Amino acid sequence: MNITVNGVNLFYEVYGHGKELILLHGNEETHEIFLPIINELKKQYKIYAIDSRNHGKSEMTTIFDYEVMANDIKEFIEVLNINNPHLIGFSDGGIIGLHLSLSEVQIDKLVLMGVNTKTEGLLDSFINEYIDDLNPYNQMMFNQKEITKSMLNKINNEVLVMFGDNDLIKKEHQTYINENIEKSKLIILNGHDHFSYLSDISDSLKIIKSFLK
Repeated sequence: MNITVNGVNLFYEVYGHGKELILLHGNEETHEIFLPIINELKKQYKIYAIDSRNHGKSEMTTIFDYEVMANDIKEFIEVLNINNPHLIGFSDGGIIGLHLSLSEVQIDKLVLMGVNTKTEGLLDSFINEYIDDLNPYNQMMFNQKEITKSMLNKINNEVLVMFGDNDLIKKEHQTYINENIEKSKLIILNGHDHFSYLSDISDSLKIIKSFLK
């Protein structure tokens, strides 16, 4: 399906029935990265799986900005009259989820998977490898506006902060995010990197189900 919001055409799929749940993928991905999770959660939730602007089947633009992307999703929620949905955001999708939690749109429980709030939260080795790459997707990661400590302090949602123990996010930054969101719970998945807990959901799924219920 397609919808025009915030001046951009977004592609999305709807699965299942029940409490509404929005899924936001990461950098240079599509909603399909969530298919293993969708196949399980659609039994309990009405899922909106969205391709972000400049991704998948959504419209390509010249604007690569997390706050603009958050406004896309804010209008998506408003236009479709989605009431107080849960949200799962992976990587860049988690950054968008944080911006949404700071807006006037009502989000219920928020699952953040492999998220950072500033460039310095990424591993130095990753930054050094890609920071000079002029690919706009990479530059969006490195030029992102920081979500500050005071901003994190304002988030009132129940938040699940999830990482792999070999994630691209520094361990101290993972702790920093958890400590500065009042109603947050930090889960570290042993044996997982930044991507593996989405492809192999045997560990992450039961944690997500327990948190969202």
